[in-house]
Amino acid sequence: MTTKAEHLLVHHIRQTLKAAWATSYEMIQQIENQAYRSVDQLDQTDTTYDLAEASFVYNVEKAFREIGMLAERLGLPQTKVDLVARRKSIKKMTGAALIEMLEDFYSPVLGELDATFEAMAVMVDGSATTGMSMLESILKNTAGIIADRELDPQEELAVDHAIAKIVRYAFPDFVDKPQIDKAVTKYKPDFGVKSLGALVEYKFAVDETGVKVALEGISADMINYAGDPNWGKFYAVIYTTLPILHANVIEEHFRSKTKEGDRWSIIFVNGPGRQGPKLKDKEKAEALKTARKLHGAKSAPRTTARKPRLRRS
Repeated sequence: MTTKAEHLLVHHIRQTLKAAWATSYEMIQQIENQAYRSVDQLDQTDTTYDLAEASFVYNVEKAFREIGMLAERLGLPQTKVDLVARRKSIKKMTGAALIEMLEDFYSPVLGELDATFEAMAVMVDGSATTGMSMLESILKNTAGIIADRELDPQEELAVDHAIAKIVRYAFPDFVDKPQIDKAVTKYKPDFGVKSLGALVEYKFAVDETGVKVALEGISADMINYAGDPNWGKFYAVIYTTLPILHANVIEEHFRSKTKEGDRWSIIFVNGPGRQGPKLKDKEKAEALKTARKLHGAKSAPRTTARKPRLRRS
């Protein structure tokens, strides 16, 4: 049984390899374009290449260390030995040593690291599949749960509480309002599951404007929640009371444009609840005041003024 530490390590290795592949492609592009550039452009190309090479070498070194740590934690001593031997076979860590010309320019070393890592990642990801799938299933069925309980939510809190009760029964290590400490402020997502390293944040929207506001809130949450070693997966559930067109397109666009998109999953659900904008406290007070006046006018007893009687002389 793998622990949360292995899940977090797998996430960091994926980030490292992703960065290594990105900078290797940048180096290759600079090499292939040299034949079409002027002398002045080549000077600029050299600078761009040097920066890409430094980042590439750094991330490959980092990948060797992190994958070795994962092999050790998973009890795979031979894999660790093979990684050490492969690293020693590279006499000098440079772009030229890590990128070769086969049919095209390619990095065999990075390809080997990728393959070794993915073989181990299956072991880690597979152990979390059941629990994470269960949590996702509950979140995706939020609207059904709300409808079955015949609730008519008016705000985010009502939805959050209803689903939190279900998750609490499913996971014994459920945490309500877990605290994330930052230098100045403390943040409290709606709830989380410790063993999965997963946090859940609900947003409530009644129209597309509300969805945009919710997405802005999620963007802020991504920054606020990042960096805590206890939590590596985040779910943002946007509960709408009116159907939102092309929610899957919005979700994909949001993920592709966000640095932490791979750690966040956005789930759109459409269910019963308040259909119009929420009144502000002042507006609500005025509405209640007007309603009371009308009610008082209707319920007050009617009195008919009596004419004074004339006195007979």
